[in-house]
Amino acid sequence: MARRMSTLAALVIWLALCFVAIVTLAGVPVRQDLTQFMPTGADSRQREAVALLRDGPASRLVMIAIEGGTARERADASRALAARLRGDARFAEVANGAFDGDRDALRSLFDYRYLLIGGKPDRFGIPALREALSARLQEMSAAIPMTDARQTASDPTAAFRRWLLGLQPPAQPPLAEGAWADPVHGRALLIARTAESGLDAEQQQGVVDAIARAFTADAPVATLRLRLGGNPVYAAQSRDSIRAQLTALSAAAGLFVTGLLWLGYRSLRLAVLAALPLASAGLAGAAVVALFFGQIHGITLVFGITLIGVAIDYPIHLFSHLGPTHDPRTTMIRLWPTLRLGAITTAIGYLAFARSDFAGLAQLGTFAASGLLAAAAVTRWLLPGLIAAADTRAPGPTLLRLADPLLSLSRRGSTTILTVMIAAGALLWLVAPPRWETDLRALSPLSTAQRQLAGEMQRALGGHEPGRLIVVRADTAQAALERSEALLAPLEDARKLGLIGAFDLAARHLPSPALQRARRDALPDTERLAAALDEAASGLPFKRDAFAPFLAAVERSRTLAPLTLEQALQTPLGQRLRPLLGQAGGQAMALVVLNDVRDPPGFERWWHQQTLADATLMDLPAISGQILDEFRDSTLQRWMIGLLAIGLAIAIGRRSWSAALTALLPTLLGAATTIGVIGALGQPLTLFHLIALLLTVGIAIDYNLFFQRPAAGRDERLATIHALTLCALSSASVFAILAVSPTPILRAIGLTVAIGVALSLVFALACARLLTPPST
Repeated sequence: MARRMSTLAALVIWLALCFVAIVTLAGVPVRQDLTQFMPTGADSRQREAVALLRDGPASRLVMIAIEGGTARERADASRALAARLRGDARFAEVANGAFDGDRDALRSLFDYRYLLIGGKPDRFGIPALREALSARLQEMSAAIPMTDARQTASDPTAAFRRWLLGLQPPAQPPLAEGAWADPVHGRALLIARTAESGLDAEQQQGVVDAIARAFTADAPVATLRLRLGGNPVYAAQSRDSIRAQLTALSAAAGLFVTGLLWLGYRSLRLAVLAALPLASAGLAGAAVVALFFGQIHGITLVFGITLIGVAIDYPIHLFSHLGPTHDPRTTMIRLWPTLRLGAITTAIGYLAFARSDFAGLAQLGTFAASGLLAAAAVTRWLLPGLIAAADTRAPGPTLLRLADPLLSLSRRGSTTILTVMIAAGALLWLVAPPRWETDLRALSPLSTAQRQLAGEMQRALGGHEPGRLIVVRADTAQAALERSEALLAPLEDARKLGLIGAFDLAARHLPSPALQRARRDALPDTERLAAALDEAASGLPFKRDAFAPFLAAVERSRTLAPLTLEQALQTPLGQRLRPLLGQAGGQAMALVVLNDVRDPPGFERWWHQQTLADATLMDLPAISGQILDEFRDSTLQRWMIGLLAIGLAIAIGRRSWSAALTALLPTLLGAATTIGVIGALGQPLTLFHLIALLLTVGIAIDYNLFFQRPAAGRDERLATIHALTLCALSSASVFAILAVSPTPILRAIGLTVAIGVALSLVFALACARLLTPPST
């Protein structure tokens, strides 16, 4: 009766806690923001660099490729798609190499040409005008005229043409049939810049759908295919990918563990009972994350499937040690000190993820650690009371047959196996030494295929990897643009000194209002300009009134208000300005792109001599490497702290430092060999691998702890081997399932833990005599 009341009380408490968890989760959003799985940086300079890589102007850029068909069909589809998207408010800009449909906007910029482009102080003097007229006359007389009479009449100085040429980016894709093209891969290319942030998955799904609908509506032939890249696309794709992974991987892991339980115990009831700790782990983990973070990331939920393989360890140990003569409660009381210690050490391994400068990893660690402890608690206080007498039969014979030779190995120990494995691990380190990943973008959650396509399109579009930049900050974009104008003259001096090959900034294309006013005020009046023009045209075959449009245009320019940034962004000029302006950390930024820095140390010395406030020189590749180096060092420090915490927990639990050291030894050998295997597979180490290694130690230390338990005899040892075999199979298999995920972070963690757990069990068996002498 007392047992029944105790079980009922535990069941009521469990149901109440499950209800609280469900209420806590009600309305909690599931996010797919990829940037949560990128480091934030340790100082303001690093945080600003990460913000540029993550949230800079390129974050709203959608790269569009059209494949298949002929070059003409691709170009036609490109023009049709661009026309449709330009009418959609979700896009701030669409470009495919042509200004079709923007002629009115171009005419408005034509009126501003003398305010937008500078020149010599005497550009309207007689010598300068005569030189310009002679040049136009030569152009019109060429076999293929570069200009016609109307252009010459309205702009004899070719100011607008020179300004347009200055707008050309350092590199851009070639034109094929009037549209941008990638001839290497047989693609027509477009870019579309979204009006809103490119990191909101829900919002960007609408952007991707709009592009797909517009393409389908106007694609001239069925053989054409649409390919998309860029942050908005990846944000949208991540939502569907994470949902698909969550469904598929959870189903696979659930089916595998269910099959493993059936193989181990031949009891459907025990398999159902084992689901209670697993369900509790998922609910508790999600609820705790919701409480601490206010939202749950989709990758956290996918990672949560690993709890199926880890939390199942606790009921497995209970089930394997059941027998006709053992009461489940008594069995649990005997196992609990070791189970509790194993839960604590595994939770420490998971909590290595929880770092404040990496929001996504912090969620993973919090979810898993809290879920794991919940599963252990349910196994301890609820499960024994629900086990019926019929469930206390011996484990299934299949794995018992496997456990028997493993028991013999653990009793004898295997110096030969241990020696061979240590030698093999050392050989792997020598043949394929592990190398550290130095590219920050390798931590991106993007799949390899996504990164490859993005690289192809970026190169074809004339883009280049972020390199050295100067970042000028201000409260508004207009103020940042005006402040960056002060860099034009010094940077031109640096170019003449041979420190840099070229540079680009928004102020080169849109001067500040003050500079525009100065240029406007310097324009001659109609009478003075007409007199100079008559004198300059003397002897040249131009009619006397041929340049009336020119005179009228200059006079009109003398009355124009300066062109503002807001106005310019609504014109084709916006295509050049938007990539050079950005927003991060609540401040506007004007970016100065430095191309071909020929003398980096010399340029840095030159830069430190400048005095422009709120401007920072940033070497993004160097800062990325520095961030990774610091993360590696801090992760190694956390690894050591975590290892010491696990060792301390074991020393306290076992009341022996020697027990802690002997328990850690096989697992550390397994972790070291795992690094060698990863290196042999050609994978560079990332901080995800390092964190996963500590997680491996936390999981696999259980094997050594159970070998340290005093055992009553052969049956007890056999039950322990049976349980450990099932535990290792479930953990390794579920993490192996995670290793096939297209998401790099999940793949790295899954591969590392799957290999590490398997190797750790073998080392534990080989070192069993060191852990504890066999019972007699």
